[in-house]
Amino acid sequence: MQSVSQAYTDRVQAPMRHLDWRMLVSFLKVFDDNIDFFTIGVSTIGSTDIIKGDNSVVQEWDKYDYEDFSNRVKSIEWVREADPPLGAVTLAMADITLDNHDDLFTPTNAQGRYFGHLGNGRPVRLYIGFKDTEKIQVFVGLTEGVPVIDDKAKTVRFHCVDFLRKLQETELNETVILENARTDEGISTVLQTAGLTTSQFDLDVGSVVIPFIYFKKGTKVGTAIRELTEAELGATYMDENGIIRFENRTNWATKSQSWQFTHRNTIDASTPDVSKVINLVEVFSNTRSVEDLQPVFTTGSGALKFTDDTTAIGVGETKEAFVNFKDDEGDLPVINVVDPTPDTRDTSGYQANTNDDGSGEDLTGVVDLDSTDIFSTAMKLTFTNNGTKTAVINRLEIWGEPARIQDRIYVIEKDTASITEYEEQPVKIENNYIQDEAAATSIAKLILADRAEIDDERTLIVKGVPQLQTGDFVRYVDEKGNNNTYYVKRISGILNTDGLKQTVTIVKRTINEYFRIGISTIGGDDPIAP
Repeated sequence: MQSVSQAYTDRVQAPMRHLDWRMLVSFLKVFDDNIDFFTIGVSTIGSTDIIKGDNSVVQEWDKYDYEDFSNRVKSIEWVREADPPLGAVTLAMADITLDNHDDLFTPTNAQGRYFGHLGNGRPVRLYIGFKDTEKIQVFVGLTEGVPVIDDKAKTVRFHCVDFLRKLQETELNETVILENARTDEGISTVLQTAGLTTSQFDLDVGSVVIPFIYFKKGTKVGTAIRELTEAELGATYMDENGIIRFENRTNWATKSQSWQFTHRNTIDASTPDVSKVINLVEVFSNTRSVEDLQPVFTTGSGALKFTDDTTAIGVGETKEAFVNFKDDEGDLPVINVVDPTPDTRDTSGYQANTNDDGSGEDLTGVVDLDSTDIFSTAMKLTFTNNGTKTAVINRLEIWGEPARIQDRIYVIEKDTASITEYEEQPVKIENNYIQDEAAATSIAKLILADRAEIDDERTLIVKGVPQLQTGDFVRYVDEKGNNNTYYVKRISGILNTDGLKQTVTIVKRTINEYFRIGISTIGGDDPIAP
């Protein structure tokens, strides 16, 4: 729940509410490095310093020069949703309809002030509040695509996504490899590899240590973050103030109830839906860990082939060769590779002769290894022949520390009573960072505890509560007087001439005693769950 004043809370609960809002856009994307955040005792009233809603993290997009288009707003719709089934990553979208009577926002209007500036990536901020009290931010993100023009109604609609949704499609431009790293350390490395600085996110200390984290170059940021967050059974999201946050597996267990929905503030409630039931959970994981130094590549009985598809390296020539590290499972990540040296037999080494089969004159002493480059599952070697005869590298052996699959985890948990009542409603989770059976069992049992009954997920249409956030704990007293605690999985809001209302999806959350505060080391003596 966002922090608001008591006056704001009173307005939310009032029978009559006078809504207010702000809609800010930086169509021109003017970035002012001189803007800083207001500091009491330092900043001057009326200066360019801006007041930030959350002072814990400085975001660069806070410093854009925004223009206020609040008086053109016809409607604002936004949605913030945690992905199923674990809710590991929460993403947000918004659709904003504005008055366009003068074609100011028409992309083809060459006379318009924003001509050429109405496409992708325009920073947007949305605030909702009430007259005579504060307005809180409910969305920060970017426009996506071109605006949709309604010539008859003289309106324009902008579709927007939050920065995290945009970021998750970014591909890593280098491989990420970490040993014995907590989940937050893995997420931090992924975000930094994607170009963010540590000042742009706020991460809980992870409660799980993963022996080997590996994401190859080209992996999408969203995939990497989702897998690490699921292994932790945590949550990663960009909050309403544009701050990327990670909550560890124990964070939610300390949350208190933030709101209560009853017939007085609930407009409608969905009928319990059997399709939302989950009563059988399968968890699959192939875990890796780093082994001791050992051979990871050998030419065997053949000669090394260079990139020009030949095995010969002529007098004075320099050639490159690529070798791939593989085992029976496919590509094999390797760290701490030892560069090969001439004639070495008990570690990385190579031998050169005049013939492919190793016969003829030994030329090892005149063939030099100039350089090597490691690419986690491959290695590039550059050789130069400094001799007077054509050479062939007929033996090459490379030693390194491979991260091999150590364990294949498969856990299946079911709620027999629920299956009898509603038939099988299965879900499958495949995540190689779930490191042992205890962790897999913990995840499966939690899903069953929260989702095996038909009323475990409900959708409510409610009188709008702008400060409500996904992940909040709420109490819902239904039409039969049933009183249960849920967490908020999804919020969609709409503000228009009819007022402000929200559709809220809530899911039961069972707080189990086996959730510990502290760090559980995978494979250690202290299991994550019984």
